[in-house]
Amino acid sequence: MSDPSGAVTLNPPRSRNLVLQPAGQSARANLQSSVLSPVPLEKWSPHVSDEDRAIISRSHPSGEVPMWGTTRGQLGQMRNKWDRIAAGDAILFLSSSHAYMAATITHKWISAALADELWPRKQLADGSELPWELMYSFTEPVEVKLSYSDMSAAAATVRSLGTRQLNVYGEEIAAAVLGLLGDETADLLIPPDQIHYSSLLRDFERLDATAATTRRLEQSYLRSYILPGRTGVCALCGRRMESVLLVAAHIKRRSDCTEEEKGDLPAVAMAACKFGCDELYERGLIWVDATGRVKRASNLSDGVALQYWQEHLRGRSVGVWESSPRSRRYFEAHRQRFGHA
Repeated sequence: MSDPSGAVTLNPPRSRNLVLQPAGQSARANLQSSVLSPVPLEKWSPHVSDEDRAIISRSHPSGEVPMWGTTRGQLGQMRNKWDRIAAGDAILFLSSSHAYMAATITHKWISAALADELWPRKQLADGSELPWELMYSFTEPVEVKLSYSDMSAAAATVRSLGTRQLNVYGEEIAAAVLGLLGDETADLLIPPDQIHYSSLLRDFERLDATAATTRRLEQSYLRSYILPGRTGVCALCGRRMESVLLVAAHIKRRSDCTEEEKGDLPAVAMAACKFGCDELYERGLIWVDATGRVKRASNLSDGVALQYWQEHLRGRSVGVWESSPRSRRYFEAHRQRFGHA
């Protein structure tokens, strides 16, 4: 809830685990293909169940999903560790004696087909192969630098934390290790279910305030639902760019939304770039038809705007329309507001 000073509170925290995931130099190609370049909707969607697809889409409305996986292990030992992972857990990626990226787990599922689509199988000494089928998704990672020695000291373990393979530690160790992060980084890792969204909705229009705490919570909110971290994808033109060049735009104009609709996140909102899409959509000069394709209004006549339409929007289909069916009624409301068929 909000207090008179404008502070935004969080829901009561739940316990969260700490996932330590080695991903060193030998994993760079895999990191590039599924983390640094999130996996697009058309690649992952055919290989997951309807239930998993719906959950992933809610956490990643752009359709582009950072994901990773582990094998079951030669003796099945990795499955037991993977089973402990849950949405909301923190994950640290490890290499060269330190953690270098951090994120928050959003979902997990099993798919050998998708793993094989993304990464070569693990080669075992006996010549057999294992797929990286025990998969999980997460928010776009933020850069960190935590040494193994500092992490072990914070965790106060008798021996060093296990860093050679996937390991999952409980709430006490998670809190101790994550406590090494600065406040700004830690706020970006707040699990989505711990943010008091009713408060954020009431304060949405004034979240541009310069207060440091409000700014960090705004970033966490946008990261989880609209703009996944340092970069994001414009829902209309499909270009990836730094998040500062995108806005969180209401699909149906916010002033036209009921209180219930304002809370229908993320379906009622999308990322739109400041270079033109947000302005054109806000003015009704472009719109999304009943099949999810971007159309232009007949009164879009400015030469520069027409050139922008030709280069970036003509023939485009909107990923949010496909990945989040609840958004379609808001696109319809936008069409009706501006009198488009």
